[in-house]
Amino acid sequence: MKNTLLITVLLFGTALAQTIISTLPVQNQLNVDRETNISVTFDTDMDQSTINSNTFVIHGSQTGLHSGSYTYDNSSRTATFDPALPFAAGEIAAVILTTDITTQAGHPLLNSFQWSFTINVNNGNGNFLPANHIPVGNNPWSVFASDLDNDQDMDLAVVNKYADSITVLINSGQGVFSDRMDYLTGDNPNTIVSSDLDNDENMDLIVTNSTSDNISVFMNAGNGTFLPKADYPSGDYSSAHISADINNDGYPDVAVLNAFSDDMSILLNNKDGTFNHKTDYPIGKYPNFLASGDFNNDGYVDLAVTNGDLSDDTLFIFKNNGNGTFALNAAYETLLKPYSICAADFNGDGSLDLAVSHFFNSNFSLFLNDGHGAFERTADYPVANFHQFAICAADFDSDNDLDIAVPYMQSQYPMPIPDTVAIFFNNGGGNFSTRQNFAIGYQCRSVFTSDLNGDSAMDIIVTSADTDNITVLFNEGSSSAIHLPSETDNLLKEYALAQNFPNPFNPTTNIEYQISNAAFVTLKIFDTLGREVVTLVNKQMPAGIHTAQWNGKNARGQQVVSGIYYYQIKTNNGYMQTMKMILLK
Repeated sequence: MKNTLLITVLLFGTALAQTIISTLPVQNQLNVDRETNISVTFDTDMDQSTINSNTFVIHGSQTGLHSGSYTYDNSSRTATFDPALPFAAGEIAAVILTTDITTQAGHPLLNSFQWSFTINVNNGNGNFLPANHIPVGNNPWSVFASDLDNDQDMDLAVVNKYADSITVLINSGQGVFSDRMDYLTGDNPNTIVSSDLDNDENMDLIVTNSTSDNISVFMNAGNGTFLPKADYPSGDYSSAHISADINNDGYPDVAVLNAFSDDMSILLNNKDGTFNHKTDYPIGKYPNFLASGDFNNDGYVDLAVTNGDLSDDTLFIFKNNGNGTFALNAAYETLLKPYSICAADFNGDGSLDLAVSHFFNSNFSLFLNDGHGAFERTADYPVANFHQFAICAADFDSDNDLDIAVPYMQSQYPMPIPDTVAIFFNNGGGNFSTRQNFAIGYQCRSVFTSDLNGDSAMDIIVTSADTDNITVLFNEGSSSAIHLPSETDNLLKEYALAQNFPNPFNPTTNIEYQISNAAFVTLKIFDTLGREVVTLVNKQMPAGIHTAQWNGKNARGQQVVSGIYYYQIKTNNGYMQTMKMILLK
């Protein structure tokens, strides 16, 4: 794996100042390379034998526990983790250092510490192809994307509220979901998240059941199938939840909102994916949604909660006390009936901000962090006059800052109108001045973003409750279905794209092309279904003859199968040509 940028940054807060000097990547860093190494530097000599997979733990938000190799450099007092597999584009990686790490003198780490960073996205232009609709169960309410079968592509898990079930859709590659499995949940399931609860490098599933007043945990059998559920009590009408390592022991825990009992339940992991005990915290009326993150950069996960009662429109911040317990830290007034919430560093200052959608207001609100965990509502952005159930953040246009997606419901009377997802593009400083709208399904309830087809561009998944399906929008930088040439196609008279050589080939071939004037050139490889495999050229090129080379791998660095492939060149002055080649192994 390649090394990270050599930057040393002092950690915020003083709790670990006597033990930890710096981390790489740094806290809340954006655009981190998928193959990054992770390192931490101490201020004293450490016992190398105590730095291992149980004490230096790395979780990807969509890929789960990462294994790899650990080294310790005595001269710099730096421990480094080299992951065996790359992270997924756009996911959040969390690193936990437990107090089982000791110095050479036998003293434990003064305090546990956790930090996170976001993996970069290097493709996508923020335009999306027409919607793809995938049938699931009755009244899909929530969706989550993660690698459930350990093949390095993102699968989908969907809650079907009226069917009391979840649907698991296995990605067969490049965003095609050919395998479906359904599992029974409790009564009226609401939300679903995925997390590697037992650190076996398999992503498990956690579901809230609103009428059953509990959560259901589905442990992964190791191949993308799941064992029968285990139920754990939560509170009255469990409506939303997150999974994060709340007590810094290296294992993900669960926080659940209970809408009718007006509280939040914290379920700590027994380090095996089971939960024996919960702690409840009172909140205001009708808590709707929550987000997690280290808001004050002290090395512990905090929680943000929206209250949806019309008499109590509030955003609450719960600060982690450093041991998995919480104290109410602050309350902020929102617009009418706040609903969904997401945490991300929108202005690039190294601290997590918050974006809040509203059910009875036409705006979403941006709350910027002052760097110490205090927030200010700095802007309200108009969305529409209808309900916003969900909100999420990702770098949709691959310009190294985080954009916002807000799906909203349209009027269904007198004629139903498809819902819309509005994409608000970040100008780089946490201001969202440009917007685009894309049609989705009907009665959207949740939104998620992930690279579904392995092209390093962020796609969008939305649940459509009225039509019993989910809607997938592929980023135009991804999965661009092309028109494959037929014998009757009119080819350009001037030959500018040469036949690849050698052809057939294994594993490498060269593609030569000529342009008569300087132009922005895109050269892509597609499979026989017209799905993008990899981009070879995407930049301004001078006039002349150029050669690109393909090594038979897709955008994720995986070797593709033998068969026929097409390569297509496009320029910004309107020239396009497509040709065929054969990969033989």
